[in-house]
Parts: sequence; structure tokens; C-alpha cells
Amino acid sequence: RQRGAGALPMGESPAPEELGWNLFQDDGEADEAFGKSSLLSSQSLSPPHPHNDSLRFFTDAELDATPVERESLKRHTRLYGLFFKELSVEIRFMDSQATLRRRTGYWGYRIISTMAILLDLSINLLPQLYRRWACSVAEDFTYKEKYCDGIGQKSTTQIYNEQTDYFWKIYFPVVAGWAIVGTIVHRIIHKYGRHKAYAMLAICFLYTALMLFFIVILTVEGKCVDWPMSVALIMIMLQCSFVLFSGTSSFVLQLASSVILLAAYGITYSVCSLELAEQHGDESAERSILRIAYPFCIMILLVFYLLMLAGSFFRERRERMQFLQRITIGSQHQEIIRQKT
Repeated sequence: RQRGAGALPMGESPAPEELGWNLFQDDGEADEAFGKSSLLSSQSLSPPHPHNDSLRFFTDAELDATPVERESLKRHTRLYGLFFKELSVEIRFMDSQATLRRRTGYWGYRIISTMAILLDLSINLLPQLYRRWACSVAEDFTYKEKYCDGIGQKSTTQIYNEQTDYFWKIYFPVVAGWAIVGTIVHRIIHKYGRHKAYAMLAICFLYTALMLFFIVILTVEGKCVDWPMSVALIMIMLQCSFVLFSGTSSFVLQLASSVILLAAYGITYSVCSLELAEQHGDESAERSILRIAYPFCIMILLVFYLLMLAGSFFRERRERMQFLQRITIGSQHQEIIRQKT
């Protein structure tokens, strides 16, 4: 058996310029070419008939389709596998990832709107209902009059209106408007945009802007004492939604968003600390509570973001290896067709 002149050695993938048959042409032409090559190659790779040994001049190495190894990924990428060396290949990869997760992006906006309502109920309404119940069943204790403050005489409707009025007037319109704008932008990019990767950039910008809004608005409201825990809870919820439901798989975008938000969290702590010092004094109980709560919350956030970024990093490397594997298989199909013709 004679080996084909242009055959690929086992375990090796061709260079990006050799794989350009479906990467450097128009999307429609590339899809059509890939469909034809897949059909022809599937026919050529079908089990041979006893009287048909048309595959006898192909070696096992030429028909090998094992996933690419790390060494092959290193040859075609830079910065620990985060970018393909060829810009056109990188653009094609990002576009394919954005297209693959197109519907996930829509669900992300819906989930955030729903979670905003549930979060408000869990933070504001449920603690007040529990407080009313505790005051009604507990015997006299120190500071009971100050702690209960007539809450036992209030109905559930009154408590609900008091605790959620600000949410429905300020927070929910912002979240709902954010979700509507995000959905419209997402649809426009995927329907009319040439490069679908811009959808991931828009999603990253919108999620980061929403988290910055919550960080700033809680400071403006003057809730500096309760600020660290409330903001940390919102950041964790939104970051989970960003990673799992936004449709953005790019590690670089998630890293940029994380750095911006953690920096904003630190800057806002300084603003809150100075504000409490002016209002209550340097050694006040309010400022002491802030000093105790902030290190605890920032450590939780750092661990959380590190875990999220580590998972995102390894996931993107795996996706790039799978993408390179598909290119390699496509190139092998083309080589088989070339030798048969």
C-alpha cells in the first residue's frame, strides 16, 4: 500500500492555513462545502462491501479522527490556548460559539427578571414576616418593644406594600428595561450582524452594567451598614446567571467583568467607610460593623470568582480543542476526496 502524498501523520493536525477550506470563505459557501464533503466522506467511510475494497489505499493514520492533543493545541493557539494564532480562525470560533448559545442568551434575560422578584421577596418580605411571627409568639425579652415596633398589628398586605414598594418603583423597571434592551440587541446582532460574536460582547457589557448599578444604588440609598452582604449576594446571583445562562463562554470576557466588579466593590467600600465616619464618627458601631462585614464578604467573593474563572478557563480550552478537532476531521475528509478523485 502506498501512502498518499498529502496525507497527515497520525495525531497531527494541519496548520491553520492548510485548514482554510471552510474558514476563509463566505459562510454560505463554507456550509455548502462542508455538507458536500461530509456526504462524500460518509459514503467513502461506510463499511466496504466484500467485493469492494476502495479503501485499501488509505492508511489508518489518514482515517484517524482522535481528538487533538495538547501539543497540537499549543501549535495553533497562544496564551495557554485562549486565542487561535490566525485571526480569521479566532473570529470563526467566536461566531460559532455565539451561534451555538443563541437561545441561551434569551433565557438569561428572562431568568434575571424572575430572580430579581424572588430575591426581593427573600431579602425584604420574608424576614419581616418572620419578625412578626417571632414577636407574636415570643415572651417578653430585652429590647422587645424596640425590636417589634408594632409589627404585630400589621397585616401581610401592609408589610408587603411597605417592603416591596421601592422595588416595584425603582429596581424592577430597571431590570425589566435592561432585559428588554438586551433581548432586542441580541436578536438584532444574530439576525443582521455579520459576526455573531458581537452578541457576547453586548451580553458582557449589559451584565456588568447591571451589577455596577446595584453596587452604586445601594450606596446612594445610604445603606452602607448592610451594604457588603447585600451587594455580595446580588453579585453572586448575577455572576452565576452570567456564567450559566448568558450564552457567553469567553473566559476573557468573564475575567474582564470580574476585575471591574471587584474593583468597584473595593472602591464603594472606601466611599461607605468615609460616609459612616462623617455621620457617626471613626469609632462608631456602624463603621465597626462595616469593617467586620467587608473582609468576610470580599473573601467569599474572591473564592467564588476564582472558582468560576477556573471552570470557565478549562471549559473554553476544551471547546477550542473540540473546534480544532472538527477542522482536522474536515481537512481529512478533503484529503480523502482529493485522493479518490
